[in-house]
Amino acid sequence: MRLARVGVDWLYPQPPLCLICRDGRLSWRSDPLCAACLDALPRLVEPLCERCGQPVGAKEAGEELGRMPRLLQRALIGLLGGPVHCQRCRLDPPPFRRARAVASYRGWIRAAIHRLKYRGEAELALPLGRLMGLLAREELLFLTVSLVVPVPLHPDRLASRGYNQSELLARPVAAAIGRPLAADVLRRRRPTLPQVGLDEAARRRNLKKAFVVTDGKRVRGRRILLVDDVLTTGATCREAARTLLEAGARRVEVLTLAVTPEAGAGAGLSEVSTKDRVRT
Repeated sequence: MRLARVGVDWLYPQPPLCLICRDGRLSWRSDPLCAACLDALPRLVEPLCERCGQPVGAKEAGEELGRMPRLLQRALIGLLGGPVHCQRCRLDPPPFRRARAVASYRGWIRAAIHRLKYRGEAELALPLGRLMGLLAREELLFLTVSLVVPVPLHPDRLASRGYNQSELLARPVAAAIGRPLAADVLRRRRPTLPQVGLDEAARRRNLKKAFVVTDGKRVRGRRILLVDDVLTTGATCREAARTLLEAGARRVEVLTLAVTPEAGAGAGLSEVSTKDRVRT
């Protein structure tokens, strides 16, 4: 009987288990998640702030709009008016051109990021990174970026954790859009305090001049996709993007797995005229 079961499993292998819930099975081996986890994804609903990617004036998840492809959402929102910026980005535009995230930082996404960063579950980076890669392709980033750069950890923190979660997430993103990964062109030159618990001003002071470009030739004139796990106030990505731009990068866009509600704190639905838009 056991041999027969082995034979059946060999001829008709079961799809692998979902690494997120460890219960459901993937429909295809290339799928990042099982159907149940994908259905429970805490989605972001248009309109999104053109710069930081935070939902502006719209409820998240559970609405029919949230289940539509983002490009279709954007087309429908476009019929109602022009691009929108949150209040923070209007008053203090970030140096990166735009940021986009897969989901809101809650539910199983939040738990998965915690497992990836603090419980040593590095294997979660592959399905989560593939999820980011799907968004990168949906956003047509292969047309607008030429190099993928993960946000680096300080060497001390890297040694403690054993891996840089942003680099692990960036690998499947780079593969999805067919662009090279440059994990060594941006370096943290000094240790910084953990950002958790710091207000926005403290976060920016904490990160000021924290990054350095190690090889200006690889950055100069390039359109860079900066990859990180979570966008909160945007302080980390602002400082990293500023460093890359000062080294000669042509443009920086940001892709994260999740965005927190704080990213668009104080946001109000504001149409942005041509003269209000800030370009980098």
